[in-house]
Amino acid sequence: MAELAVIVPMYNVEKCITDLLQALAAQEEISLEVWLVDDGSQDGTGAICQAWVQAHPEFNYVRQDNRGVSAARNRGLELSRGDYVAFVDADDWVEPDAFAVILRLMKQEQAEIGFMGTVKEEVLQPLGLQPAGKVVRAEGASILQYDFGAIRQRSNPVFKRALVQNLRFDKNIKSSEDLLFYLTALAKAQKAVFDPAPRYHYLVNPESAMHRVHGLDFFQSELEAQQQINQLIKQSSLTPAEQKPYYLDLCRAVLGLLRYAAKADDESVFTAVREQYREAIKYFLQEAPLDTSHKLKYYSYLLPFSLVKLIHGGRAQNVRKAK
Repeated sequence: MAELAVIVPMYNVEKCITDLLQALAAQEEISLEVWLVDDGSQDGTGAICQAWVQAHPEFNYVRQDNRGVSAARNRGLELSRGDYVAFVDADDWVEPDAFAVILRLMKQEQAEIGFMGTVKEEVLQPLGLQPAGKVVRAEGASILQYDFGAIRQRSNPVFKRALVQNLRFDKNIKSSEDLLFYLTALAKAQKAVFDPAPRYHYLVNPESAMHRVHGLDFFQSELEAQQQINQLIKQSSLTPAEQKPYYLDLCRAVLGLLRYAAKADDESVFTAVREQYREAIKYFLQEAPLDTSHKLKYYSYLLPFSLVKLIHGGRAQNVRKAK
C-alpha cells in the first residue's frame, strides 16, 4: 500500500493538468498513489489522464457524472488506500519535495495533520529546494487557535488517514467546503504541525470555479459553510478572542450575500438576510479592521434597499441572477 494518496478532483482542466501530473510524478522519497477523479469533464481532460495512467502505474483515473468538487473528493477518499491523504486542485502545482518534507515532519512529531507554506501566483515560478521554516506545533484543545499560515484563505494539508477516514466533504456546499472539512478534522486531531516554507503553489486561474460568474446558490452556500464553521468553533474551548476571526468570516459571508442581492436586484433575499444578521453586521462594523472608505461601504448596507441598490447596483461580472 502506498504511503500517501493524493486526490485530484478535475473538471475541464485540459490546459493545466499536465503540469500537475508531471509535478506529482516527480515527488521525491515517498511511495505515492494518485487518484484523478474526473467530475464529468467535457474537454480533453479524460483523454490526457487516461494516456498518463497507462504509462504511470501509481496513477489512477476514474470518471463520474458531474456532481461537484466535494463529490469528486469524496470519491477519491473512498477509493484510495494510502496511510496519509492529501487533496490537490488540478490547476495548482507542488514542489518536488513538498510531500516528502511534510510527511517526515508529521512522523517525527507524531502529528495527524501537516500544513506546508503556500505561494499564490498567476504564473508558476518554481522555488526549488528550500530549508525548513520555523515549525509550528499545536496540540490538543489549542489546535484551532492556530492559522497554520492562512488556513482560512488557502491551505492544503496532509492528513493521517485514520483521522479523516469517516469524514466527508459536504456535497451541498459549493464554497469553503474544503475549509469546513479541514477545521472539522482539526477539531478531532490531537496534534498538527506547520512548516511555513512555501512548497504548494496556488495558481490564480481566471477560468477556475472560484473565478467564474456566481449566482445566489454560491453566496448562500458560503454563508452555510461559515455558519457550520462558527458552530464548530463555538463548541471548542477557544476563548472569545480566539473565536473572533472565525465569527468575522461569518459576517463577511453575510455581507457577500447582501452584495449579491443588491447587484442582482433581489430585495426579498437582501431584506431577509439583513434582518436575520443585523447584529452580526453591526459587530463586523465595530470589530473588523477597516479603513474609513471600507467602513462607509459596509455601513451603506444598513440603508433602505433603494439606496443600497443605487450605491451598489449594476450587475458585476461575479454576480449571476437566478433563473
